[in-house]
Amino acid sequence: MIKLYSLFHLNTSFSSVEKKDQKKLINKCYWPLLRLIEKNNFKIAIELSGKTLEDIYSIDKSWVEKFKYLLDKKKCELIGSGYSQIIGPLVPEKVSIKNLEIGSNIYKKLLKKKPVLGLINEQAFSSSMIKIYKKFFNAIIIDWITAKDNLSEKFIQNNSDPCYIKDDLNNKIRVIWSNSISFQKFQRVIFREIEFKSFLNYINNSQKNKLNCIYSNDAEIFNYRVKRFGAESKIFSNEWNKVESIYKYFESNKKYKFVNFSFLMKKKVKKTYKVTNAKNPIIVKKQSKYNINRWAVCGKDNLLLNTYCWRIFNYLKKNSKKQNLWKELCELWGSDFRTHTTKKKWLYCKNKLERIIKKNKIKLKLSKINLKKIPNFKNDSKISKNENFITFKNNKFLVSFNLKKGLALHKFIDKKVSKKSLVGTIIQGDVKNYGSSSDFFSGNLSILKKKSLSRYTDLLQCKHKIYCTSTQQYLLRTKFKDNNSKIVIKKDIYIDLKKRMIKIKTNLNNIPDSIVRLFKMTINPNEFKQKELVISTNNGGENLENFKINEDINHGASIENVSNFTSSRASFGLTKGQIIVGDKKKSLIFEIDKNLSSLVGMLEYTKLRSKYFLRLFFSAYESDDTSFFIKEKNFLSSITIRAKNIKSV
Repeated sequence: MIKLYSLFHLNTSFSSVEKKDQKKLINKCYWPLLRLIEKNNFKIAIELSGKTLEDIYSIDKSWVEKFKYLLDKKKCELIGSGYSQIIGPLVPEKVSIKNLEIGSNIYKKLLKKKPVLGLINEQAFSSSMIKIYKKFFNAIIIDWITAKDNLSEKFIQNNSDPCYIKDDLNNKIRVIWSNSISFQKFQRVIFREIEFKSFLNYINNSQKNKLNCIYSNDAEIFNYRVKRFGAESKIFSNEWNKVESIYKYFESNKKYKFVNFSFLMKKKVKKTYKVTNAKNPIIVKKQSKYNINRWAVCGKDNLLLNTYCWRIFNYLKKNSKKQNLWKELCELWGSDFRTHTTKKKWLYCKNKLERIIKKNKIKLKLSKINLKKIPNFKNDSKISKNENFITFKNNKFLVSFNLKKGLALHKFIDKKVSKKSLVGTIIQGDVKNYGSSSDFFSGNLSILKKKSLSRYTDLLQCKHKIYCTSTQQYLLRTKFKDNNSKIVIKKDIYIDLKKRMIKIKTNLNNIPDSIVRLFKMTINPNEFKQKELVISTNNGGENLENFKINEDINHGASIENVSNFTSSRASFGLTKGQIIVGDKKKSLIFEIDKNLSSLVGMLEYTKLRSKYFLRLFFSAYESDDTSFFIKEKNFLSSITIRAKNIKSV
């Protein structure tokens, strides 16, 4: 016997649905769902955010009353999420907790229920979500398809039974699996894109354990088209009747049995897994084009929206009693402003964020530095210069920059950590069997213009100025202008010999519709042991997530065979602005300022015969099916680099 379960996700903030259309959404989608549940015994569950519940209550109280009645009669089950559909691995832990708290209070107020099972928004899961969601739920729902594809364990490959998943600190939580292939096939049957037989064959053959979540997605797409795309399937007849007929087929066939989520919550758990890795540190539902970057650095200008949110969050950390503002922030950090949203909704989000910033006088604080130009650095023993490089050094620290390559970082030597450069330039041929015809630089950027696919970099010979800011502190300043476009790049490099660190700040202006990657950092493969390589960062949690690097990875590789150009595959959330690469003895710490620009981190790694190639870089803009160019972009960004001796900690 095949056991079947399902849920419908309700979301009045659905990306392309305007506020004026919410009543239509309730009548065309939400009421038919309740009627379907009331007159049958399909054990369907409903998940909806606190905001969705509030929206429905303000428009049609009778729907909420009917839903509460069906819950009380155990005709359906409630699955929780939060107040807004935020993407947990991209926001600070405190925001996720606030979002879940506000949502929980709304469930209690309007439904007199506390859900014990939580749906991870957009199935965007990092291991940090375990500790956060454990505070509110006994179990969570994530996508089995992406999880199993991310793991090598045979059990999970063919078995969608509930299990435990764990993080680095051995926090664990029960998982009940959704299935993105099942729900897509379900949808395609309703839309007359495939035959029911195709869907049925998948249900019968996809899992050895004979347990399948047949539907776990939007209710808003049946009998209603939200106009996300230029061409959408036609509505031939009442699609909710078709939905009911599918359920009735399974109900009438003794081969199948509907079970509810309560049954799955009690099911014996056999295994515990860790379902993320360096290749996919944040897993997401559906195909690879649905990776975390669509909410981070795609959309109409997700970098701008997310950066505004970060500025408000940092203000709220010092003004935490402003509960209404927390609620607004949770709403405005919602995923639906960041995908196939309308221009009107995107502008609503942007303008509201700007009003909050203005009303609360949230200013971007840029440190003021007293600059003293150095007319003749030859008198300064800490600075040396030749035709190709400028070098700053004392007895503990040395850093040099390439004058002919846009002040690219050439060497970074912290003598307390290592006598050799840890990050900088790999000269042509230094790493055999990998890009032997190229040099690999550090600290540089690339801009790939989508329209022409022409590439612009700052690896150019440049004029520069040198300033002394204080004792053993210097500033290198340069400027680049693309003669073929309006692009202007200003670069400031701060060198602190005493603290043994550098900071690179870029100011980009008039950037066209492009893929923009900053601060490329090429790691010296001779200085970090391959077998001990670890990447550590925060993906929505308070604690670092640690990832062993033991397979080829390229987060920034494009994805082929999709309808739209998708420029990347994965990234790190960097929700504390920090990413660390190292082995058991030493590490490099890279810190970006989310207040300036909410960048995400990416990794490229290739294992070679005797060495390896490892590069970190940071993305501001990527491309996918949600990307929609509005106007030229201007933004600031910065990165700080320092080294650490693990033994000394």
